[in-house]
Amino acid sequence: MAVNGTITTEGAAYLSLRISQMAAVNIDHFVLANVPDIDESTPADQDYVLPEEYIVATAPVYRLSHNGENSVVYSMVLDGTAGDYNFNWYGLVTETGVKLAFAHIPMVAKRANVGQVINRNFIVPFTAAKALTGADIPAESWQFDFTETIAEVTVSILGPTFLYAGDTYTYTFTDWDDFSNYSVSSSVGTATLSNAELTLEIPEGTPEGECLLTIIRNGSTRVIPIRIGDPIVAPPTLISPINNAIDIVEQPTLTMSPFKTFPANVDTQLSADWELYDANDNLVYSRYDDTENLVALKIPEGILTEGGYGYKWRGRKKGVVLGDSEWTGFFTFTTASQFIKPGVLIGGDVVVFQHDSYWYLAAPLDMRVLVRFYAVPINQEISLGRRSDNAFSDSYNGFERTEAYVNEYPYPASGAVDSSYLYCWENGYFLPNRVEVQLLFQNIDELGEDELNELSIAAIKNGSWRLGTSTEYSGSESWFYSADSDTLSHGVKDGRSRIIPMRRIPV
Repeated sequence: MAVNGTITTEGAAYLSLRISQMAAVNIDHFVLANVPDIDESTPADQDYVLPEEYIVATAPVYRLSHNGENSVVYSMVLDGTAGDYNFNWYGLVTETGVKLAFAHIPMVAKRANVGQVINRNFIVPFTAAKALTGADIPAESWQFDFTETIAEVTVSILGPTFLYAGDTYTYTFTDWDDFSNYSVSSSVGTATLSNAELTLEIPEGTPEGECLLTIIRNGSTRVIPIRIGDPIVAPPTLISPINNAIDIVEQPTLTMSPFKTFPANVDTQLSADWELYDANDNLVYSRYDDTENLVALKIPEGILTEGGYGYKWRGRKKGVVLGDSEWTGFFTFTTASQFIKPGVLIGGDVVVFQHDSYWYLAAPLDMRVLVRFYAVPINQEISLGRRSDNAFSDSYNGFERTEAYVNEYPYPASGAVDSSYLYCWENGYFLPNRVEVQLLFQNIDELGEDELNELSIAAIKNGSWRLGTSTEYSGSESWFYSADSDTLSHGVKDGRSRIIPMRRIPV
C-alpha cells in the first residue's frame, strides 16, 4: 500500500529528548482520522496539527517489534466490532499526548459486525529505537507486510549539507531503485532528477534560511531541510512545561531540545541561555553562558509565587564555533494554587518528605505520637490483617502495611477494643512502614514543636520512646526505629512504641 508519512516536529523533539537522556519511548495508542482533501499521494507535513473534529477512532498498540537496532514497528488491529467510520489518516500518540508520527493512506471504510478485520503496521526509525522502546521481537517473526513505512527509512542521498545563493548542487541517491517511481521538488529554487542524480539550483539573491528538499518514492515522502547561507546553530524547541501549562510546582524543570546545527554536526554545544519573566515582563530569573544546564534547568526555590501566577520563559543555545542561536519564542505557564513542600500544611496535615513520587504528610498535632502500641502477650502468634491498596505481595521486607499491633487491652480508653492500625485507617491515615519511618525521622523537624511530655516528638528524638512501624517481622514482632542508637530493628509488639499517623498524595 502506497502511503505518505512523517515524524512530526513535536515528535522529533520528543524523540530527541528521550535519546539524549536514554529514556524510554512509550507509544500509548493509534489515532484514526478522516481528513478532507488528502489521499496517499498527498505529502505529509511534519508541522501538521490534526483538528480534533477529524478524529474518528483510537486503537491500542496491538504489538511492538524491532526492525533492527534503529527502527521499531507498531501494529494495530481493528477487530470485527470496530466501526462504522472511514479513515485516510492514522498516527501514533505517546503516553504524554505527543502525536509522534502519522501517515496518509487510501480511504478505508471500516464497518462493524460484517466480519471485517483490519491490520495496520507503522515503522518508526530513530536512534536506539530497539533499546528505548524495549522491543524484543523481530518484525519478520510476525510475517506481516510492513509497507506503511515513513520514508525516512527508504530514501538516502549524498551531497552538500548547506547551500549558497546563485549556485547549483548535485546529490546522488545511495539506494536508487530502477523499478521505483520518483519525484523531487524544493521550497527554494528548482530541483530536477536524472536517474540516480538530483540537481538543486538556488537562485541569486536568495536570503539566508532553510530549503526543504522533498523526495517522493512510490508515494512515500522524505522532506530534507538544508541550510542556505553560512552554518548556524539552530534555535532549540521548548519542550516542557508545555505551553500554557497550569498547576506548575515551585521548582519546575524547564526543558528544551538538544543542540542542533544547520547543516548537521558542524559544531558542538558550549552553553545555553535561559530567561524567565513574570506576567508583567519582569525578568525574574536567568542563566547565561550556562555550561551545566544544557538541556534542562530546575528553577530554584523562592523564584515562583504560588496562587495561579503567570510566567513565560525562553532559551537559546551557543556553539563552540558558531556562537549563539536565535532565541526561541516564549512558552507560558501558571503556578499551582499552593506549592507543596516540607513544612506546608494541607488540610491540617504537615508535609514531611517526598518518596517514590509521593508527598508524605503527618497527622495534625492532636493526633501525633499520642497513641501507644499495645499487643497480645509476648511471643503469641496473631493473624495479621492487610489492606489491599496499601499492601505488596512480598512479606517481612519492610513494604507491607500490616496490622502489626492488635490491641486486646483497653485502648484508647477504658473498655475500648481497637488497634493502632485501625486507629490510623479509620481516621484516613496509615502507619508508616519500616522504610518510610526512617525517612520520617530524618525529616521529623518539619513537624515543628509539640507538647512537652512523655508522648512528645522530643521524647522520640532523644530516644526515650521508639518510633513504631506497620511492618511485621513475625507474628509476635514488628520493626521499629530507635533514635538513641540510630537503628532500625525488630522486637516484640509491646507498648514501648509511639506512632505518627501519615497519609500520602501524588507529587
